[in-house]
Amino acid sequence: MRFAAVLLGSLLMVAACGASAATATPTVPPDSTFPPGPTIAPVASSPAVRSSSPAANTPAPAAGSVPASCDELLTAVSTFTGSISATQSLGKPQHLSCEYEYAGGKSVIIVTIGAGGTLAAYNTLKAGTATGGRKVTDVPDLGVAAFSVAKGGKPGGVTSLGTNEILYVVESILDFNQDIELIRVLMQKG
Repeated sequence: MRFAAVLLGSLLMVAACGASAATATPTVPPDSTFPPGPTIAPVASSPAVRSSSPAANTPAPAAGSVPASCDELLTAVSTFTGSISATQSLGKPQHLSCEYEYAGGKSVIIVTIGAGGTLAAYNTLKAGTATGGRKVTDVPDLGVAAFSVAKGGKPGGVTSLGTNEILYVVESILDFNQDIELIRVLMQKG
């Protein structure tokens, strides 16, 4: 979870400051904070919203926009995780971050979608992610640019900059191909 907060914090910092990859200093957690799998922990500054069941099909957000709530993504995420037992919102638009608990509460997938994504912000995020023993690998044919992250051979997720200046981050222990496909689905919605 701390890894997600750092990624989101880096994105918000770069987007808010309008910094370029050359001037922004990414904040990166030490090695010990990269969990073997995501854990549930709300961000203290964000109000938590929990729901125990997925909502019925909700309308997709307008093109190039961030969804208004985590409930708008439930159907897409549950296609890859199965039944979702709890949802927690960690942020609000322009930068929505959602935590979905599945597998009987034993696993979590975090989806972060941020508006105002630039190639400079993406490059800063990528450079900050590629530290602390994490392996970053380019993912072809996914938006403007994309990378996957792993540590110790374990998947950690995929990040992509969409053509609509939206940054998509999926942090999970799912197979990289599932993360990539989930981002493709999210890009179609947004």
